[in-house]
Amino acid sequence: MLKNEYIYQEVRNNFKDWTKEGLDFLLSCNGILPQIKNKAQQKLNSTSIKRNSTPIFPLSEKKFQLSNL
Repeated sequence: MLKNEYIYQEVRNNFKDWTKEGLDFLLSCNGILPQIKNKAQQKLNSTSIKRNSTPIFPLSEKKFQLSNL
């Protein structure tokens, strides 16, 4: 199970301002709840995501680390 409240907040906000690369990364992580993966996949399938832009996450790496997954 994901331990980072940030991801839950982003799900509630429908991954606003996330890039395709960020969503792809989230889908590749182990331990993500199926409901969160479904929401991320739905967002990827939508036409309202940014492509090939940076940063991957709308948040600095200091606040979000892979060790939090």
